[in-house]
Amino acid sequence: MHYPRVARRIRTVVARVWRRVSLSQRFFLVALTVVLAAMLALGNWTNAYISQSITRGVAETAAASFEALMAQSLDGALSAADSQSAFQAVFKVANSADSTRLLQIRVRDADGRVAFESLGGLEDEASAVGLSEAAGGMVTAHVVDLPLRSVGDLPRSTLPILKIYTPLRRDGDRVAAIAELYFSARTVRELQAQARSDVWIIVAVIGMVSVGALALLVDVTGRIITGQRQRLAANLIATRALLKENVALQLASEKLRVDSGLANEHVLAQVGSDIHDGPVQLLTLLILKLTGTRGSAASDQAAAEAKLASEALEDLRGISAGLVLPELAKLSISETIALAISRHENLTGTLVRHELNLANDVEVPITVRICAYRVVQEALNNAYRHGGGEDQRVRASVDAGWLRLEVTNSTTIRRPGTSSANQVGLRAMRFRVESQGGSLSVDIDADQARVGAHIPVGRVV
Repeated sequence: MHYPRVARRIRTVVARVWRRVSLSQRFFLVALTVVLAAMLALGNWTNAYISQSITRGVAETAAASFEALMAQSLDGALSAADSQSAFQAVFKVANSADSTRLLQIRVRDADGRVAFESLGGLEDEASAVGLSEAAGGMVTAHVVDLPLRSVGDLPRSTLPILKIYTPLRRDGDRVAAIAELYFSARTVRELQAQARSDVWIIVAVIGMVSVGALALLVDVTGRIITGQRQRLAANLIATRALLKENVALQLASEKLRVDSGLANEHVLAQVGSDIHDGPVQLLTLLILKLTGTRGSAASDQAAAEAKLASEALEDLRGISAGLVLPELAKLSISETIALAISRHENLTGTLVRHELNLANDVEVPITVRICAYRVVQEALNNAYRHGGGEDQRVRASVDAGWLRLEVTNSTTIRRPGTSSANQVGLRAMRFRVESQGGSLSVDIDADQARVGAHIPVGRVV
């Protein structure tokens, strides 16, 4: 028979059944096992203690009675006739008792020699430990089963015996002799059995009350845990629903942000188109009429007015070009920034050095491309306005989901925002960048101005 395989199957079945048991039932079973083990240990210890106490109590009473009866007989020699007669008389009296009969006696002097004995047929040898403790003044007792000497062909039998080693004192505390007393232990056994029965009844009652209280506690606790689990499950469902609503709201907010940015760009494009198709066309017509005016004086005045109108026309064209939305839908982020740089170079006639560490396959949302275009455009306009377009540089890279832009130039301005136009431009740039979840920094150190923008590109729209 394969015992290891059977043991594994048994463990598997037990583990399967244990997994099907609820948590409260597991707790109850474990606690019940602990309570039963504690009750068994308590019952056994109490029984042993009570049995030992009964044995010791009976032994000390018997020893004290025997010593009291023999007190006068110990004045002389133990081998004297009076002492022998006294021992014999005491033995007869104790042997005739109904409850606890003295079946056998042996008295030894201080040197260990037998001074008197009356044997009842019990086969036993003296205990050296018992004799030594009795010589030291201690009473020792044990309940043992001793065999009787067989008579003829009769079977051998045993009797429960209370074996006592007790000192016999003379002159107060001096031990003059040692007595080995063999009493019938039937009464002692009956007392011990009754005590054990009472102990187990008490332990059983206490155990039943404890188990009942434990079952009630487990039941109440199980209901509380079940209720808490149900509430936690309901809260979890509600939390998941709120999470879904939060995600939906976040997506809606993101869509609104994108739509707002696109709508803003379309508005700017429309404003630029209206400026180009309205005031620009009228100014162009006015310039043509002024340049066509005849007469010397009128010609000089018309030329001055045409010059002013031409300057206003150039400003309006610049504003219109800045407001018109670039065609960025099909451009990459690298092409978008390059377009802003090239338009600035064409309008201002200055040179812009650039380092674009941008891969063409980097996917950047349209709103981020528009934001990057406007930041580069506004930063370069400020560089031209306040620094004359000296040492203009644009650096751009994408790293760990962030677009990093940096525009630097030489400047004579010591602090940013010294003019209202500059303040408006910086606020516009900062608003655009922060609306995309990024950050803008403007620093002027010594003779150099720096505009830096960090824009997240991982937000797919």
